[in-house]
Amino acid sequence: MQTKYFDQILILLMAALAVFSGYQLYRPIDQIQLDSAHSVAEIISQVNTVKTKRNNWLAWLDSNIGFKLSENDMIYTHADSSAEIELNDGSTLSLAESTLFKVSGVNNQEEFNLERGIVFAKLASSRRDLKVDLGGNKLQLSAENAEFQISKDSENQNISLLSGEMKIQNESGIQVIKENQEASFNGSQIKIKNIPLISLAPHKKTYYIAQAHNIHFEWQQKMESQNIKILIATDRKFKKMINSTSIQGNSFDFIIDQSGTYYWKLVGQSNQESFSTPIRFFQVYREFAPQIFEINSPLITFEEVLNEYTIQWSAQGFKAFETQLSFNEQPSLNQEIKKNSLRLTELKKGKYTFRVRGIDNDRPEALWSESKAFEVLQIEKLSAPHILSPSPNSEFVVYDIEQSQISFAWDNVLGSNSYRLELKSNNEVQSFTSQSHHMTLPLTAEGSYEWRLVALNDLQESSSEWNTFSVKIAKDNALSPQDGSVVELKRPDQDVTFEWKPDSKTQDPTYLLEVSNDPQFNQIQVTRKLKGIKSNVRFSKLGTYYWRTKIIKENGQVEFSRPTKVEVVPSPAPKPLELPEENTIEIQFEKETSLWNWFISPAYADGGFIELKWPKNEDAKFYKIEIFTDSEMKNKVLDKTVQTNSFKWNNVTEGQYFWRVAIVDHWDREGTFSNLSKLITSYPEEFFAPVGSQLITPKHRSAIRKGVEFEWSKDDKAEKYRFMLATDLEFKNIIFEKMLKQSSIRLNTEIEQLNPEKRYYWKVVSIGKKGHEKSSLRRQVYRLPNEKKREEKQSLTKSSKVLPPHKKRMVQSLLTIDALPSSISEDTTNTRTTTVSGTALNSLRLSYRRKISMWFNEYQTEAHRLSGEVFQNLSFSQIYLSLKGTRPYSWGNLSTGLNIYSINSYPVQTTVKEQSSTLFAVPIGVSKSFNLSSRWSTELSAHALLGTILGTEARAHFNYSWAENFDLRTGIEYSNLSFTADSNDVSVSRISLLLGISQLF
Repeated sequence: MQTKYFDQILILLMAALAVFSGYQLYRPIDQIQLDSAHSVAEIISQVNTVKTKRNNWLAWLDSNIGFKLSENDMIYTHADSSAEIELNDGSTLSLAESTLFKVSGVNNQEEFNLERGIVFAKLASSRRDLKVDLGGNKLQLSAENAEFQISKDSENQNISLLSGEMKIQNESGIQVIKENQEASFNGSQIKIKNIPLISLAPHKKTYYIAQAHNIHFEWQQKMESQNIKILIATDRKFKKMINSTSIQGNSFDFIIDQSGTYYWKLVGQSNQESFSTPIRFFQVYREFAPQIFEINSPLITFEEVLNEYTIQWSAQGFKAFETQLSFNEQPSLNQEIKKNSLRLTELKKGKYTFRVRGIDNDRPEALWSESKAFEVLQIEKLSAPHILSPSPNSEFVVYDIEQSQISFAWDNVLGSNSYRLELKSNNEVQSFTSQSHHMTLPLTAEGSYEWRLVALNDLQESSSEWNTFSVKIAKDNALSPQDGSVVELKRPDQDVTFEWKPDSKTQDPTYLLEVSNDPQFNQIQVTRKLKGIKSNVRFSKLGTYYWRTKIIKENGQVEFSRPTKVEVVPSPAPKPLELPEENTIEIQFEKETSLWNWFISPAYADGGFIELKWPKNEDAKFYKIEIFTDSEMKNKVLDKTVQTNSFKWNNVTEGQYFWRVAIVDHWDREGTFSNLSKLITSYPEEFFAPVGSQLITPKHRSAIRKGVEFEWSKDDKAEKYRFMLATDLEFKNIIFEKMLKQSSIRLNTEIEQLNPEKRYYWKVVSIGKKGHEKSSLRRQVYRLPNEKKREEKQSLTKSSKVLPPHKKRMVQSLLTIDALPSSISEDTTNTRTTTVSGTALNSLRLSYRRKISMWFNEYQTEAHRLSGEVFQNLSFSQIYLSLKGTRPYSWGNLSTGLNIYSINSYPVQTTVKEQSSTLFAVPIGVSKSFNLSSRWSTELSAHALLGTILGTEARAHFNYSWAENFDLRTGIEYSNLSFTADSNDVSVSRISLLLGISQLF
């Protein structure tokens, strides 16, 4: 018994040891990382296979960049591998291949044990000492900003100083080694040896090559030496040498075409003694082109463009890529990105070619991938099949299931070449194909089925909605709802009443109602304990349910009723609404007043509306309304979903429309649309009343003569105008009247007949559709006396110029050329003010004005260029393009449009930097013109600029009528512009003198 008990204890101990060992071996990496809170160093780079082992763990684990080493951790680099670790103070240790290295100690008391291999060390400026255990020989290395190499193999232990000066202390004393010296150890004895050559490059460098690559080796000679050879090998013990060449000089070139880690050193003789320089190593990797993932060409789109497609590729070692995409053999579009995928948007139909390569300054030979060609193809989308039979939620009651069939039929889908019928039962889907638009299948079992039809062609498919039908084998009548009943719910929250026969044999019975998803009642959804024989149940989901009642007798016995199957489905979709064949509705307008109505009549500001109504349906959750302009329903103008049985249609215009309504029930099913009803909309009589015109020229109480042009603003609701000239304010004595289509009239002989001693009045009556009229305001004019005309003519003859007064010329077009000597200054963030010189003769502007018969009475285009010099040797340029429209009002003119600027700015960092900016602004401003005399007139204007450039502009122009169709111009202009260029705030101010000439047409 004692032996058996001991065996049991031993088995338990061994099992616990196995569990502990397994945990040590396979403990998760992240858990190991958590145990390294007090780290000594961190892996900052690695190549190929590098392993680490924690102090208290049995397993070696694959390391990764960022892995932290703590006390007594070990790190090992496999063949053709290397790693670099960084100490907490910033010192770095580089481990060559096949190096085993151990870390001991913390808090700047670290001790490093080199079991074997080569370590290149570079101490941080803040570190003075480094403790190293080299084969049991404990050393303290003291240096400042030193770089050295430690190597150990089965025969030798060496420290080579690459730069700086170092003290080596062990139990035998202190030795000092200097640059290009090597310390070797025989026990605790230290032997110092001079190295006549210092190997410079390459060292710890990585080359990426696409083909054979020349490697340039360099060294420096400190002492005289002979018989120098350069040895290059693929292992650090130089057993696999690929070069052993005698050399002269301080450099050597060697071509390498294979990837791997390479080691090199120099050997020779100095003072009749052999020497070997410290080992240097570098790595060569073969460049591989990125591999583009498969592009499933052609890419199908149903629109004018393909909205989005992403191309992906695999490539290692790159943080950035250059992509090249060409379209229809047009020049390629190159783009630099930071990830290995490119998201393309708005792809037009056509043929594309794509390739990619990595971008790295250290990898100049990075290869382009193989070009991938693909095509974007636009096709017509297949319409969803329209199901004819069986209708949704059909129920088939059969007597012999083996002899029964069901027929499926659908409308033909244009563009398809085959059909697939999918039949789902008990979560299993069967597929059947057909070339025609009907199919007959045998019934195999009773139950509920779902089915849908998929139309196919070579490029796409389109499916109908899933429809349901059920198959039931006739049985004897059972409880209510009867077995196989289908309960139709009009809405999800509707109650279903369950009723059963009373138990007449039990006094005061208790019933237990159970509703389940399966006939075995493993998934019971409802359980109710009742005294009555009726209960309401609300189902959270549609589907097939089974229900039964349990009768609980007085003695505790339970009797079950026969399970009854019931199908809970949505009620059939509502029937289509019936709309009147034709309906005429008068358009209404909101009776609102606002500041906007001062500029535009209320009918145009608010728009008209009508209200459409149709019969209310209790089963409707929403109504979907569609309105067309044609009875074939090709041009749809409105598609709306509303909750009530009426719809307010805003911004409707007079005309003939066709509309229909469909019901969306509480199951979000859209029913059949109603009949298409004809709708006629008409404006009310007051809509056609004109708003009246604004008189433009001649001005009130101004003089007129032969050839004067009367002009007024266009009335959008006027079909014609009645121009009237009378001798009285009430227009009882009309001396001239004429019906016109245009908004101006020129009078010649009629003016000659006017009496210069009298005053005359003119107005315009706008005549709209259906005869509605609206009169303008009235203006007074008078005719210039003949004597005054002769005096003017004589006066002008003396100056050899016959000019009419400027204010009476009717101008349709105006071409202007201006010179603008300017003073320009520019302020930039953190920069002194820059003054532009040389602008006196280098600022020109060309503008063109023309009157038009639109809401804008006049449009004007301008092109303005200023140039000069800044900082004595830099050119300054400002180009300005403008398009404005002007609308006249009684108080002046309102104008707006679009300005485009191209401006140079000069932020000063360490030197002056020139940069050009293209900017956009919308000008909004006012202007006013005045007649100062018969020859002199003036125009004042001011504009605010809004956009990517902000500012103000102000102008004061004076015009002199020099000849019949020419004006001389002068004046002054001011502008101040502000914008942002390359994170600098820039402000440009200009004041200009205007000198120009205008030609009138």
